[in-house]
Amino acid sequence: MKHNLVSLIYTGTDCCAICRWKLTMALWLCGVLPLQAQQTFAFPVEGKNYRVEVNWNVKHSGKTYANITAHALDFSANNAFDLEVQFRFPEEVPPPEIELLFGFQYRQGGSLIAPSEGEKRARSMRHFQRFQAIGGGNATLTLTPKVWRRTPEGTIEPLAAGSPTTLGFATLEKPSTSTAAALPPIPDTPVRSAPVPSPPTEPPLTPAQKAENDAYAKATGVPDSVQRIRALIDFIDQYRTSSPQSPNVQKALREVPLSASLPQAKAPKQVTYVLEYAVNPVIDTSQADRWQWKIENISPGRYQLTLSALSDTATAFTLADVGKSAPFNQPRTLQPFARVQVSLVGQTKDLFTIRFVGGTPPFMVYLLQDRITRMRYLVSHTDTVVALSKAACTVCPDGLYTLEVYTGDFSTLLLREMNIIEIDRPNRLPILLALGAVALLLVVFRKSIVQGWRYYKYRRQLREIEAWERIIEEEAKRRKGR
Repeated sequence: MKHNLVSLIYTGTDCCAICRWKLTMALWLCGVLPLQAQQTFAFPVEGKNYRVEVNWNVKHSGKTYANITAHALDFSANNAFDLEVQFRFPEEVPPPEIELLFGFQYRQGGSLIAPSEGEKRARSMRHFQRFQAIGGGNATLTLTPKVWRRTPEGTIEPLAAGSPTTLGFATLEKPSTSTAAALPPIPDTPVRSAPVPSPPTEPPLTPAQKAENDAYAKATGVPDSVQRIRALIDFIDQYRTSSPQSPNVQKALREVPLSASLPQAKAPKQVTYVLEYAVNPVIDTSQADRWQWKIENISPGRYQLTLSALSDTATAFTLADVGKSAPFNQPRTLQPFARVQVSLVGQTKDLFTIRFVGGTPPFMVYLLQDRITRMRYLVSHTDTVVALSKAACTVCPDGLYTLEVYTGDFSTLLLREMNIIEIDRPNRLPILLALGAVALLLVVFRKSIVQGWRYYKYRRQLREIEAWERIIEEEAKRRKGR
């Protein structure tokens, strides 16, 4: 019934846009149209049911309309708006080895916006779609949230779909001077307070901002989930110092795991951790007896956690980052006195060797240059010494590389050695130049070389004939002497 009312309001042709807007506001005030349109549905996978919440925001001219079903937008200020659809697991999050895809289908009614229909689908639980106002009048946009799963064969099969939800859009029209005194002012946000003036048009992006947007889009577009996390970490490392408040940096920080270094002893009964890519880290030491702790922000996305008065070596504590998106906001348990050791043993011209003691494999080994990941190695054993090939990095130019080692889930940074791995491949340029020079000489002096070869063969045959003649003469003299 509510969806039919929305469709009637935004596709009818028998009343003006102002009347439709007043009717919409009246339905909101009476509670017929909801201000909150959050949707929840469940789906089964691997014998368990998971409940997912779906929220959406409409962003236009610097304003955000959260979970609202009817919108009146001033397209004269900006003829485009962005639709953001978010998926969230309020209870249990499916394990990452279950390759789920999230997204939605949309279909437009009316002639106001484009594209008219389409589908978004990816591993990310946040999706964006931009719409353009191409005409006048009104439109409805019907959204159907969906969840898919990638099968071992690589195909995509649907798991579940939510209920279709219809959003309405109308062009905000200002009343004429003849009717302005009789009609109330039309707000450009669906709230019950006085209208808020539209902000000025956003200035064009600078080249640096455009480069940052392109880098973020490239990182989020990586299809493999592990490689996407690494790409987002590289993006954060590149931009968090120069643009710590950038929306792209803030979104990237929420979409990567919290990384904790190995504990470092600073004083008797005191250890410190460095928390990387943190947004809002919190800890719970309620199970530990008389522990003390302090968290300090030391740089953008980096915190230092200090644990003091450690009364035992067996109790662990819980660490979580409540500012991150699921599933990266899940708490995990750390043991300050756990024994995990990773060290660089040495390197040769072709190999570098790492020792692993303790911990739980697999381990991720990275080579970085200029804060860009050049190579990834996977180590599947511990209590071992592993020799890794430098030649395996076919895209690595000569130079020094930073070595990083993480646990398999990126939760702990086990080792970071700055500019420690040296790659120096043989310089093949002189050899290639020499070969090219020889080839050029062969082409230029081909005729002379052929003639010289023929003369050489002639002289050799002549010498052979002279030798035979001497032999014959000697044989004749020998016989005559008899």
